[in-house]
Order: sequence, then C-alpha cells, then structure tokens
Amino acid sequence: MKLLTQFESQGNIELLSQKIIAVFSSKETPKEIYPFAEKLFSKLMEKNISIAGGWQAPLEKKMVEKTNNKMQANIIFYTAKDLSQLKISQKLHTLDDENKLLLISAQSRQKRAAKSDIDKRDNLLFKQVSQVLFLYVSSGGRLEEYFNTLHLASFPLLVLQHPLNEHLLLSGCPAINEDNVDELI
Repeated sequence: MKLLTQFESQGNIELLSQKIIAVFSSKETPKEIYPFAEKLFSKLMEKNISIAGGWQAPLEKKMVEKTNNKMQANIIFYTAKDLSQLKISQKLHTLDDENKLLLISAQSRQKRAAKSDIDKRDNLLFKQVSQVLFLYVSSGGRLEEYFNTLHLASFPLLVLQHPLNEHLLLSGCPAINEDNVDELI
C-alpha cells in the first residue's frame, strides 16, 4: 500500500502535531450502538487530542455535529474531494473560527469522489493518525478490510465495547468505553 505524503489543507495545520485518533463506523451501524458511541465521543471531546475522520457514515456525521467550540478536542476532516468542493456545516465553521478545525484533501480534483480518491484519502489518514477507533464494522465492507490490514500490521486500534462488536474484540484489540478513555488514549 503506497502512502501519500502530499496533501492540501485549510484550517489549523498545527492540529497534526497533536495525538490524532481516527474514528470509523460502517454505514449500516445498528442504532443500538449509537448511545454508547455518543457517550464515548463526549469523553473524547474532553481530551487534548485531534479526532479525525471522513465523517461520512450516519453515526460519524451525528458525532461530528455534536462538536462545539468549548470542547478540548479538535477535529480533522479528511475529504476525498477537492477542498473547494467541500461544504461544511455551520458547526464546523464555528470550529474553524476557533482554530479547532483542519480540512485535509489528498489533492483530489474531483467534484464527486471516486474509489481511488477514497483510497488516497484513507491512506493519507492512516499515515497521519496515532490510533484508529472502530465504533462498528459491518462484515464484508471496506472497514472490515481496513480493520484486518491495520490489525495485522500491529497498528494501534481500539474497538467500542459493545456486544455487537464481539467479532472485533476477539482479535485482542483493546475495548474502549466512556469509563476507560483515560487509560487507552
């Protein structure tokens, strides 16, 4: 897997010098996971870290919209599109005004992201983050492939502690919840 080092950014580039936790959740994440993920995300927002992702899946979108400028954590938004094509919410504009947001693109010039653009974005993300937190992974999808590849490479992974994630927790990755964030981050 070839990793990119060139990228375009907008916002507070200093956020790359913080500990960065990437957050992923499958599009088909069961609703039973949401309350647990939201509690965990609230705890993560209290930490002096950057929380990163593509913020595409419904649960990811819901969590990034819970951010605010009073939180300690910062947000890094990796996009598979050209930065000029990215439309961000008012909430993210507020974070940008407070220097708590960084937008990153792997130099795509596309209006709509193709699979190759998504691969470039995710390869760049994996090169820049410290840990990856999987909230939920559906079988047979892109996230399952990422989980398996990163796990085999001994990349620091965390899995949301929930019975629906038992298949991921069997891998031996640390289970994280709102009570053990300080120990694992």
